[in-house]
Amino acid sequence: MKVREAMTPEVEVVSADCPIQEAAARMETLDVGFLPVAERGRLVGVLTDRDIVTRFAAPGLDFSGTTASDVMTREPLYCREDDELEQACEIMERRRVRRLLVLDAKDRLAGLLTLGDVASAAAAEEPLRRVGSVLRRICEPAPEPSTASRRIAMKRNRAGKAVLDGLVKDELAAVETYKRALERLSDAPEAAELRRIENEHEEAATLLQEQVAQMGEEPAMKSEVWRAWESASLSGAERVESRAAITALKEGEQHDLSDYEKALADLTLDQDAKSLIAANLIPKTRAHIPILEQFLGASDGA
Repeated sequence: MKVREAMTPEVEVVSADCPIQEAAARMETLDVGFLPVAERGRLVGVLTDRDIVTRFAAPGLDFSGTTASDVMTREPLYCREDDELEQACEIMERRRVRRLLVLDAKDRLAGLLTLGDVASAAAAEEPLRRVGSVLRRICEPAPEPSTASRRIAMKRNRAGKAVLDGLVKDELAAVETYKRALERLSDAPEAAELRRIENEHEEAATLLQEQVAQMGEEPAMKSEVWRAWESASLSGAERVESRAAITALKEGEQHDLSDYEKALADLTLDQDAKSLIAANLIPKTRAHIPILEQFLGASDGA
């Protein structure tokens, strides 16, 4: 049996720019704790009641201006509508989840597969007895780890959180430093590109904070400016030369890149965090450096 034959095809969604208060009200009305976030039919994330608690309520964000995209989980689990139902059950069993979003061949949201859907399919078709056994295993509580295993896991979790907290602070420092630079260089020709880079650092900080929240921990929310900015004695200067500011930004980017590369070699960091760093954060950080070097070259030729 294919997933499409068992899934629930009609799924309530919210848009990425949906105000968080409206999304929460929708959850209450529908009596659900889970809403896919889609743009033009394509899945971009999922918003859960836990996301709202850990990323909106706990940090004390304001309803004004906060949207689903600000707090949603950006990499939800999913399967394909053409997958065999047993394949989807194996994902649910391995990840111990009770639902999977379903995408079509064009990556558009096609439906939702829940444990109830699987149970109905298992009851309706004789060959799906094995699926029923998988269903029971998903519902079983996870076995209790030994005391020694728990201690090791807690120690690793604390160490991994410390690494992520350091990276979060790096990114928050980057955001703060770019804001300081733009206060002084708002009329400079580089301002638009510096603002774009600042936005990328804000997104990186959010992604890293999500990783910490998924560990059940409270992520760092504040940081100071980059040391390169402070050491260049730029923070209190009334006038800042463009070259000095750009040089400080470049040194800060190089520092962040080095921290990311060290994090990839850290054994306490889980694979999901390393994948985010390797596939998303390092390439973007690395791309910032030649842009800043180009600005420095232009100032030399001026």
